[in-house]
Amino acid sequence: MKYPHRDEIPARRTDKISVGRTEIFSVRSRSKEEVEKIQVECAAPKEVATPAVPPVILLPLNDGSEHPITDGEFAEWKQLYPAVDVLQALRGMRGWLLANKTHRKTRSGILKFVTGWLNREQDRAKPSNDGKSMAQKRGLNAVHSNRVMNYDANRVNLEEW
Repeated sequence: MKYPHRDEIPARRTDKISVGRTEIFSVRSRSKEEVEKIQVECAAPKEVATPAVPPVILLPLNDGSEHPITDGEFAEWKQLYPAVDVLQALRGMRGWLLANKTHRKTRSGILKFVTGWLNREQDRAKPSNDGKSMAQKRGLNAVHSNRVMNYDANRVNLEEW
């Protein structure tokens, strides 16, 4: 049997497949006007919904747009990476992406980049008994390093001896 030419296909052919509640029609089952209408709708730019809540930070992407980091993502990462100052890490990511334009990430790859960065930070951090990372403690107690405290303790012991 020879296949009919495209123009010979009837305008309304009942080729449809039902998958759950969705019905999928083949392109041949639609009229030329319907196909053109669908093509125009698909080609039209879609508006990106802006979130009502301002993002925690915006990370630049390779297409020139920015990916917003939401409060929900931020809160989840704080729980997943307890030894990391997540907000500071996000600031570092933004700075790195701004400085390295050729290495900016795509919209689909930005979350992989963020989680990879946070994983490395988590692995580098050495949490102490009170749950704070060494980096957080260094910021608070930079003057009182262990060397100075041990030196003073040894000095007292030598004077008593």
